[in-house]
Parts: sequence; C-alpha cells; structure tokens
Amino acid sequence: FDKIVRMSPPDIKGRRDLFALYLSKVRVTPEVDVDDFVRRSIGFSGADIANLVNTAAIHAGKLSKAQVDAEDLDFAFDRIMMGVRRKLADFDYRKGERRDIAVKEIGETLIALLSGRKLDVYKVTLHPSGDLMGFTALTPSEDQTSQSKRDILDAIDINLGGRVAEEAFLGDG
Repeated sequence: FDKIVRMSPPDIKGRRDLFALYLSKVRVTPEVDVDDFVRRSIGFSGADIANLVNTAAIHAGKLSKAQVDAEDLDFAFDRIMMGVRRKLADFDYRKGERRDIAVKEIGETLIALLSGRKLDVYKVTLHPSGDLMGFTALTPSEDQTSQSKRDILDAIDINLGGRVAEEAFLGDG
C-alpha cells in the first residue's frame, strides 16, 4: 500500500526559512549573505538545503574553523551542483586544454552578461569537478515556475556563445 506524495520544491520564502532553520544549528560568521545562497538554490528541496549546510559545516571542521563562512557554503554548493572537485595535481590536461576550456567558459559568460536577461553570473571556474571540466554558474534573479520560449532560447544562446568563442579564438575544430 505505497502512496507517493509529490511535493514541489520550496519557493524563495520557503528556502529562506529552511536556511534559517538549518543554519541556526551551526555557528555561522555574520558576514555570510544567506540571501545569496537562497537565490542560488532554486529547485533545492529541504533535504538539499540540509545537506548543503551539513557539508559546509564538515568542510569548516576539516579546516579547523570555529564558524562556517561563505567559502564553506560555496564549497558545499559547488559540490552539490558540480560533484566532487578533482585534485589539479592529479589531473593530466592535454596540451592547450585549459586554454580551450577557458575560452568556452568566457564565451558563455559574455553572452549571459550581454543578454540583458535577469541572470547573475556568480562563478566561472576552470577547476574540474565531477564530470565537468569548467563551469559557468548562473542564477536567475527571481524564482521561475516554468520556462518560457525566451528562457530556452537564452540557454541555447549562452551555450552557443561558448562554441562561437572557441571558433573565433581557437579556430574551427
């Protein structure tokens, strides 16, 4: 007699309340901008937010910090979104690969910034994590319950921006 209960992820107010609940259980530096993480966590469930705060607390503990700071929360957020960060010392890039990745990420970032849409670029990284070699992290300025045709076309434009940058700076390859 299994019953499946489907729940939508919390809206921005719900995520703010969940962050307040879980962050109240750990020591957090006053400089942490919780609203930044609330905005970034669109689509996160309560369990995802609990995991983020717990991962941040563990990370802070490993670094012998007395309090969780924004860097710890950022580390936890990246781990959830991108996967475990690989050690650069153990990573063997082929010749020019880092440059190629940088060009692609810069192209995506430029299109996102120039699109005029309500997208904030909060991180561009070339550090391999999970299956990703690089990552341009964007945050919409407001919650969305659906994607419009314009939103989908913007996502395509951003991805194509990386490809166009590769062709312009690296040649057609």
